[in-house]
Amino acid sequence: MNTAKESFIKTYSTPISSRWLTYLRFSGGCCCCSTFFNLPLMTAIAISVGILLGVILMIVAAWQWNQWRKEKVLEQNLPTFYPKAVIRFSTQYYLRPYCSEKDPSDLDAKGLKNHPKTKVFKTFDHYLSGDTVDRFITLLGGSGTGKTSFVLNYFALNQRRLRKQGRTMKVIPLGTPDVDAQIAEIENKKLTILFLDGFDENVDAFKRPVERLMELWKQCEEFNKVIITSRTQFLPKTRTSPHYKHPLLWSKVCQYAE
Repeated sequence: MNTAKESFIKTYSTPISSRWLTYLRFSGGCCCCSTFFNLPLMTAIAISVGILLGVILMIVAAWQWNQWRKEKVLEQNLPTFYPKAVIRFSTQYYLRPYCSEKDPSDLDAKGLKNHPKTKVFKTFDHYLSGDTVDRFITLLGGSGTGKTSFVLNYFALNQRRLRKQGRTMKVIPLGTPDVDAQIAEIENKKLTILFLDGFDENVDAFKRPVERLMELWKQCEEFNKVIITSRTQFLPKTRTSPHYKHPLLWSKVCQYAE
């Protein structure tokens, strides 16, 4: 007991400046340098800062490389559909949103908080896997909520993985001319996942959206999976419609981005 008491008195009778210096020398990144290399305090701090900056630079370089790779993949596979400026705007600083099978547009902030939602990439990974019978998927969202951005980012990140599985991905903007001819020209449809982007921009869909949607479904029956994106307001808001024989996914990027 006396020994422990003497040790306690000896420790806490040390000047505050000495104890503070000891704490600095053995805190954070300086601990290893000071303990194992017996370096001065400022040298240890400089080494720690250098290591930290090196890690930050490596993270930035990895992000830049990933951004460059996504842009190159899209430019090589979709050269006539999307300009470089659109590709960069859609992929740079992209945040993956959430989605829901129920329309969240009429909910208030409290309702949105309790609204069931899933990560959109994970949801589409599930739908595009071989474990589901759903072949037609509609992604709905308001104007400017990131439907095209999702299509481009998902294509850039997954086309190589799906190719290893023996499947391919194709993207056709529905606002371009001769859409039907472009769909018909695609080879090996049974192993192709087709993204039809911007149904609300299709000229033939302006006056008869439901009929045009049925035409596209019939034309795409041979494809492995088909994803159609559209503005929410462009299609009737009902899940009970006999025309909807596939899952409807309502996308709301603004409410779901975290």
